[in-house]
Amino acid sequence: MTRLANGKIDVSEIVRVYGEPSKNTGRYKKTSAVESQDNTLLIEKIAFLESQLAQAEKREEWLKGQVETAQATIKLLEHKQPSAQPSKKSLLGRLLGAINND
Repeated sequence: MTRLANGKIDVSEIVRVYGEPSKNTGRYKKTSAVESQDNTLLIEKIAFLESQLAQAEKREEWLKGQVETAQATIKLLEHKQPSAQPSKKSLLGRLLGAINND
């Protein structure tokens, strides 16, 4: 493109390089009612899925807590040794034991 003496570009040069401007060359095209409805539906679906994701994350955190509690309980039970309790003998058993020890 060539410039005029004043430094500006002649309109005919712009038309020659870029072509005739059309009436529908706006930056933003008008959306139809169907496209608008589709966009609204997609936004609603996104919001629903985001809420489902948040609920799933809360469930996951709760379940992790349950697993941690169960693991702690298992560790406590593993470390707890059964104490050896003396067996209670009946009167007859004690008498026989006393006779045998004599």
